[in-house]
Amino acid sequence: QAAPGPIVRYSLSRRRTMALRNVLAAASRLPRATPAAFKMRPTMAVRKNSSGAVQEKSFKEIWLSDPGTYPVIGIISFACLFCGGYYSYNILTNPDIRITKGKRRDTVIRNWSR
Repeated sequence: QAAPGPIVRYSLSRRRTMALRNVLAAASRLPRATPAAFKMRPTMAVRKNSSGAVQEKSFKEIWLSDPGTYPVIGIISFACLFCGGYYSYNILTNPDIRITKGKRRDTVIRNWSR
């Protein structure tokens, strides 16, 4: 068995300097992106004709052709229906919401001082 080496204690500033050197050395050895990675790619949902003209895709082609979008459509539909139902419930049952003009003239809805 080899004897363990001496325990060396470095100051905090020395440890920071050594850590910074290690980070910079590792960063210089990391692979970098090639210029081809920065090439402009189309970001919109488009397709090209045989003549090279660009046509936008329809809503159906964008959303309904990919099964991965079905949960998104379902969640958004449920949220819209839930919000619409909640707003309708509040408009119809909440005494603080007044739709008819006859009920709007009262300024005090509740008097808690009694």
